[in-house]
Amino acid sequence: MRSAIRNIILSTRRPILDRLSVSPVAVYSLRRMRAAYAGFCIRVRRSSDNTERNIGFVGNVIDTVDLLAFVGAGDGFVVRKHDHSVNGFDATQATAANQPRIVSAGVLDVQNGKASLVSTGGRHLGVTSWGTVSQPFTRCYVITDNGGSTGHLVNSFSGTPNTADFVQLANIIALFAGSTSPSTSLPLIPTVFVNTFNAAASSISKNGVLTTGNSGANAFAGISLFAQNSSGATPWNGSMAEFIAFTSALSTADRQLLERDQGTYYGITVA
Repeated sequence: MRSAIRNIILSTRRPILDRLSVSPVAVYSLRRMRAAYAGFCIRVRRSSDNTERNIGFVGNVIDTVDLLAFVGAGDGFVVRKHDHSVNGFDATQATAANQPRIVSAGVLDVQNGKASLVSTGGRHLGVTSWGTVSQPFTRCYVITDNGGSTGHLVNSFSGTPNTADFVQLANIIALFAGSTSPSTSLPLIPTVFVNTFNAAASSISKNGVLTTGNSGANAFAGISLFAQNSSGATPWNGSMAEFIAFTSALSTADRQLLERDQGTYYGITVA
């Protein structure tokens, strides 16, 4: 009963991005992050006959009943991940073999019981044009590694710059687990603040705890989710439930508000 009440509260409370002092440039999530967002959550292709369908929300979370009923006993793949910001920077993938998964053999893909996109074997989404977002900026994620990948979570659509990529899994693991090997400490909520091209000066928060390390980039114009570029190079095998980008460095108050909300929703302990 308590769990059911908690889920109702989480699905109907005022969305987190409406409680911050700044607005995001792009938002990709499987829950509604802004009350004013009236669009769909994702567009899905089912494996049984390749039919596609837009999936919306119930309350502020993805309509998993509609999703699972549509997909049936097969797999469901994401054709379009709608942007919840005011900018409409939807992330898409037209090639079926490259589309991230959200349903496997009729079962919802999840992180800690919450719906999440899964990438294996180079599946990725992209946004071709995003304007140029220069420093400073902030990127927030909810991620899980699914084993053995050292590829790219997010990079520019063109793959440049790739020596200072947006977030490479090896960098995250090295910072958060003390090793370049995947760790059972995931899932994580990494928040990355980039204020200089010198990657060593970038600030990173793991589940609310600040550190520094190599996870920088100087600017970006278009993005690739789960890969180094639009061709799917250096893919990352794992799950991503949320990715939010801001054109400023978040204040401590805003960062903590966002991270703690993510922690509450996804069942991750946050400082």
